Amino acid sequence: MSSKVNYSKIIIIALSLITFLSLLYIVKNFKNDESNVTEKTIPQKFKPLVDFDIEIYPIGWSKNSNFAVIVNNYGPFRGSFYSLIIQNTINDKILEYIDFEEKYNESYESFDELWDKRELTIKRYLNEYMINDNLSTVPFERISTNGNLDFSISYRKKKENYYNDIHDYYSKQNMGFRISVSNGNGSKTITRKDLSSPFENIFYLGSLKSPFENRIVIMSGYTPVDYQGDAYEAIYFSGCSLDSRWYD
Repeated sequence: MSSKVNYSKIIIIALSLITFLSLLYIVKNFKNDESNVTEKTIPQKFKPLVDFDIEIYPIGWSKNSNFAVIVNNYGPFRGSFYSLIIQNTINDKILEYIDFEEKYNESYESFDELWDKRELTIKRYLNEYMINDNLSTVPFERISTNGNLDFSISYRKKKENYYNDIHDYYSKQNMGFRISVSNGNGSKTITRKDLSSPFENIFYLGSLKSPFENRIVIMSGYTPVDYQGDAYEAIYFSGCSLDSRWYD
């Protein structure tokens, strides 16, 4: 009788140990899966081709050419701030511009903090414009400013008389820019931008390709000048089709 009792106890202990180890394995794998999902769903910072202080976090694309991105901008009198931009890359119309600090009266020490606090808000906007944020945003590397790749990008500054009301004089300043893209088949101007205040320079940061169509968004950095004459960085997004008759 005693041996049967001992045998039953051994079976109970063994089953308990197996159950405990199984639960431990399930919990460990659940935590790993959860951390992997979190890592995959947080957008990664884009690395520009040149030194550029503004942070760029591409979010995703829609099948109808809408592109979403979060930018850590800089503005005179306020410093850096995060904003969500949703832009149609066919006509370059800004569909949504959300200044998080201004809209929600809160500041963020990092992009991770912004995403942690405002992920649901951001995803509501993405859903509204049918933007898929689960697809990777792939850099498009077949375009450059030196003409050695399939596509070339070029910039032209537009000079105009500008009245400086602080110093009371007119001078020729860069008051706009034109962006053109070309390949072996031809050339087209994709952006004509006029500004209300001068800027010093404009330069190419990189491009991202849509996962749904033969279309890219081109990121250009430029340096507006504030009222004190100090230049700061800004960014401009231009859509561009790469279809075979894109130059028509």
